[in-house]
Amino acid sequence: MTVVHSLWHVRDDDEQGDYAKLIGIYSSDAAARAVIKRVRN
Repeated sequence: MTVVHSLWHVRDDDEQGDYAKLIGIYSSDAAARAVIKRVRN
């Protein structure tokens, strides 16, 4: 079995409902965490 990490940006909007955008699918936890650091800045 292959484990992957999916990274999503989810915004809660009371008027229009939730909005979710897929940032990416990563093969390791380290790769996903590196992207989180990159997109936060």
